[in-house]
Amino acid sequence: MGTSEHGTKKGIYSHVLHYTGLFGGVQGVAVLLSFVRNKFAAVFLGSVGIGIIDVYNRANNLFTAFFSLVTPVAATRSLSVIYETGDREAFVEQVRVIRSLTLLTALAGFVVSVICAPLIAYVTYGDISHYMAFIGISPIIPMVILSGTELSILKATRELGRFALSSFYGAVILAVVSIPLYILWGVNAIIPALLLSTFLILMVQFGFTLPLFPWRSSPFSLSTLRKGRDLIELSVAYILANIVASAVEFALRSYMINNGDVNDVGFYSAGLLITVVASRFLFVAMDADFFPTLSGCCHSVSKMNLVVNRQLEVCLLLIAPFLLVFNVFMPVVIRILYTSDFYPILPMAVLASFYMFFKAINTPVAYIALAKGDGKTYLIMESCYYGVFLVVMILCYRYWGLTGAGIALSVSNFFETIMLSVYYHCRYRFSYSVRARYIMMVQGMLLLLCIVVVFACNDMVKYVVGMILGIFSVCYTLYILSKRSNLREILHLDRSGKK
Repeated sequence: MGTSEHGTKKGIYSHVLHYTGLFGGVQGVAVLLSFVRNKFAAVFLGSVGIGIIDVYNRANNLFTAFFSLVTPVAATRSLSVIYETGDREAFVEQVRVIRSLTLLTALAGFVVSVICAPLIAYVTYGDISHYMAFIGISPIIPMVILSGTELSILKATRELGRFALSSFYGAVILAVVSIPLYILWGVNAIIPALLLSTFLILMVQFGFTLPLFPWRSSPFSLSTLRKGRDLIELSVAYILANIVASAVEFALRSYMINNGDVNDVGFYSAGLLITVVASRFLFVAMDADFFPTLSGCCHSVSKMNLVVNRQLEVCLLLIAPFLLVFNVFMPVVIRILYTSDFYPILPMAVLASFYMFFKAINTPVAYIALAKGDGKTYLIMESCYYGVFLVVMILCYRYWGLTGAGIALSVSNFFETIMLSVYYHCRYRFSYSVRARYIMMVQGMLLLLCIVVVFACNDMVKYVVGMILGIFSVCYTLYILSKRSNLREILHLDRSGKK
């Protein structure tokens, strides 16, 4: 390997680590605040209250997906391309077009969600007695849609510091608003807390974007709609994929309510949150930095493979130690985050750890189709995955309850790994690097051994052997990162922000 090539690869590793560290620090605080918020929710709302929150969120996600005429992904990609040209006038005009289309569809989403509230209540609970609750949460839909556009502006302009601060303030707002309301009103506080926190978060995001690009929009202009035609076409596949995902998740909750009870929805939501919370910072960093970077180099197969492999290698190296430690101390984690009443989610959370392991592999690869603007492929892949996910989840939940749900999460994501690997290799000539495969094997075996130890051994053996496995995983991660990246450059940036 030549020196320049070696330096380039080290530079990519360092770049990934730098921005993962930036968002990791912010998300670390956000995670701690979410721990506190979830603890209060568990104490004052119980599993039923958490289940209700999850149902409301899934219903809103369904409408948000359907009415995001210009998705954040399409907006980020479109704005990033113009931003690279340096044409500020064209960029400002594109921001105006995107905001106009977003405002129009946000208003439409609000109206339709109000009209469909009785239907959503019937599908969810089997009757329409809860329809006023779904009307009450409907204003969240336009606010979330508008929020996605403002975040896209920050990502496209590489204002990642503002983006990180926006995430931090959002986490603070959720905790500061939700906790007092939960204490005062219990379950009755769910809708006010959701509405107020979403509104304040949107205001914070406007506070970051409006000084850069003052609000200009003309949502009812035919010329604006014509200018946004390419954006809409790019968004269609992503919208359909989001609709499929939201519909499947909503159908799963409805199945659990009708074949179990709302407690199971709350337990499932809590178990899933524990599974993903340790790795949230990875995917926030990926969305903010990796996707714009990949969009700029995906025309070259060699560059695309290099960037994707380095991203998933770093993701695997960072996520594996977290998953091992969480599995070993899962009873303590559950007790800290929730209460002892939530111990039934322990087997599910442990068995679902491979869900996040495979997600760390799949997510960078799945971005290839989006970066290339190949919405059709992305839609097909997402639809296949969620079809398998729903079938496997219903079967496993039916026979093994929440434990089966943990198995289903891991199995369905393993299927996605195989599917993406084969199809993207044929279509885009993507292939895993030798190092990526080796990291998958080493960290995957450590995680598998940890799961076996957690279920098969007593507490003393579990903690001792589990910590040995965790320490080995950490040491392996540090060895690879120190060898492949310039850690000193990451930690010591000059005042200009350049390495």
